[in-house]
Amino acid sequence: MNMRTGFTEGEICWTDLQTSDVPAAKAFYAAVFGWRFEDLPTPDGRSYAQAFLGEDLVSVIAPQNPHQMAAAAPPQWNVYFASPMPASLPPAWSTPAEPSSLVRKRWAARA
Repeated sequence: MNMRTGFTEGEICWTDLQTSDVPAAKAFYAAVFGWRFEDLPTPDGRSYAQAFLGEDLVSVIAPQNPHQMAAAAPPQWNVYFASPMPASLPPAWSTPAEPSSLVRKRWAARA
C-alpha cells in the first residue's frame, strides 16, 4: 500500500469510527481489511482502538460518547478534511469539541 505524506486542501485526510460496540467493530474490520488493533485508555476509563495495517496507523475505533449512547445513536464515521491552516477554518468546520490527542497530532502534521 502506498502511504501518503501530504494532502491537498479539501481532501479527506483521516477517518475514525465511533460505535457502541468497539469489540464487534474491531472483529469486523479485522476480518474485512486485515487490521490489527492496539487499545489505549480514554479519560473516562474505557478504551479506544488504534487500527493498523501492517505498521501503518489507518484509523481509530472509539466508543460513543455518553450523549450518543443516551440517544441510542447509530455508529458513525467521522471524516476530516485537509486544511493548510486548521485554526483559520470557520467554526462549523472545526475539529470536534474534544478531539483526541491523536486527531490533534494528525491535524498538526497536516498544517
